[in-house]
Amino acid sequence: MPLIGTKRALLGTTGIGWLLNDSFNDTRAAGSVNGTPATPGPGTRVVVDTASDLSLSGGNMVLGGYNANGDPGLWLGSVTRAAGVLAVAHFDLGHRDNGFVFSFDTNQSGSGAELVKNVTSTLRDPDNTVISGTLVAWRNYYLALVLKSTGAYIFAKERTQFPNWTMLWHGTKDNTATLYPQLAAESAYTSGTNLYSFLRVPQELWLPTAIYDSFTRSNGAIGTSESTGPDGQAAPAKTWTGTGAAVASNKAVITPTQGSNLITNNELTTDLTGWTDPLGVDKARVDSSADPGTGSTTATPPAANDSVLKITRNTGEGTNAGAFSNILSGVSAGDWIFCDVLVWSPSANTTVNAASIRLHVGGSGSGFSTASEDAWEKILFTLRAGASERVRCLVAGGVNADDAYFDRINAKKLTLSTLFSSLVAGSQDVVADVDLVVTARTQAGLVLCLDSAASPANFLIAYHDGTKAHLEKCVAGTYTELIAATATYSANATLRVIKDGNSWDLFYNGAKVGTTQTVSDAGIKDNTIHGLFSTYASNTMDNFTIFPRKTGYSILNKWIR
Repeated sequence: MPLIGTKRALLGTTGIGWLLNDSFNDTRAAGSVNGTPATPGPGTRVVVDTASDLSLSGGNMVLGGYNANGDPGLWLGSVTRAAGVLAVAHFDLGHRDNGFVFSFDTNQSGSGAELVKNVTSTLRDPDNTVISGTLVAWRNYYLALVLKSTGAYIFAKERTQFPNWTMLWHGTKDNTATLYPQLAAESAYTSGTNLYSFLRVPQELWLPTAIYDSFTRSNGAIGTSESTGPDGQAAPAKTWTGTGAAVASNKAVITPTQGSNLITNNELTTDLTGWTDPLGVDKARVDSSADPGTGSTTATPPAANDSVLKITRNTGEGTNAGAFSNILSGVSAGDWIFCDVLVWSPSANTTVNAASIRLHVGGSGSGFSTASEDAWEKILFTLRAGASERVRCLVAGGVNADDAYFDRINAKKLTLSTLFSSLVAGSQDVVADVDLVVTARTQAGLVLCLDSAASPANFLIAYHDGTKAHLEKCVAGTYTELIAATATYSANATLRVIKDGNSWDLFYNGAKVGTTQTVSDAGIKDNTIHGLFSTYASNTMDNFTIFPRKTGYSILNKWIR
């Protein structure tokens, strides 16, 4: 864990010990800066400036142009990576589109590895992800880079845009041991000059405080979050709530409470009671042993001589011919529903994988088809219901005489409070992360700004469903979808939400998803309960992390005076 530095051999005028410190107090013409000592020091400057665009005057390093990324650029001497090593810098932009980079570089040329850069008036991380709003020319911006064992934290301060030190981002881009603090041009200049008034690396180590849980403990109750943060810093241990939450194999899991089956006659035991066919579909109760037969299986098949539902598409039945269950009793709009069903799609059909199951409202619905043919396959999914929901078993594709078979058709309402496991974080504005493994067609992610763990009614959820990343708000039980965008699923990738006042940003696997959203509902925006969200027991969550967005970082002021 980083400690307050005790070495005092290299002191600046403020009494702070510095590993490197350049306040650009000397005057040097372009072309004559390379190899000169940092002022007041310690440090020696290494400069790349092929077009003579870098000079020192008036207590500033002045960049007046752009030749290539890192040219012009200035580096100081090397530092050794350790969690808590940090660099601070200050800049004024002559034009908001004037590109620059502030980094810990792996060498003394080009762009850095652990960096923050300005490209087209927005600050960006090493992977070019936008991490700030639009910059404004001739404002005093301060930046801090704080190293982790792998990656870095990025902070910014500016009187209007970031009145308090604000965590913009943290990532895991690089773990190079020897690094060089850098200020340089990045991307083209528009006009004017950029002024930089210092580049400093203090002796003292510092790391931000996080609520953190890697769930590395015995299987069982979820318990409390860890007392050591992701980089060895002290962390407050917080008690998790959530009746369905547990630790299994060093991951968090949530097993939602399922109600009784809402489908009448779900196994077609004696007849077709409860199943209707408004389009005149040919539906039948058949013996699975003979029709479709045993075949192969990717799931536990119906028992021998078990009755199953057979759907055959007839002329004039539209693209998707199917049979409807009863209306799901006791289900209201917004309720989460778990469905699973055994499905067989014959290879003799004209349409490939024609058998499909759908949670259906009126004339539309969300449905899923089989992935194989001539085999009993279990399709399961969780969805948020609309009003007057039914389950629909159908033949997709609109080709006459195509068949589909269904059995053990289940639909169960999930108890909302059991989809969450949360803790009281103490901050409403946060940078929140979780690593996810998600079963396709189910949901897992984060719940933020929750009003009540026991009786949730107002909150925001961010999740992945195996295909898309989503951001949704719930106000007094009514959901509004804010973001639903395709985001290529990767097991154990990080889902991140940054909440700053009324602004919300969603990220998945390091990339921003959708656009910044505004959520200003009084029932949500100031709540400080955050945590995990999952609709299915096989989903796993790991490395849950909550950083305050803009509180607790005032210590950085001591290194910019």
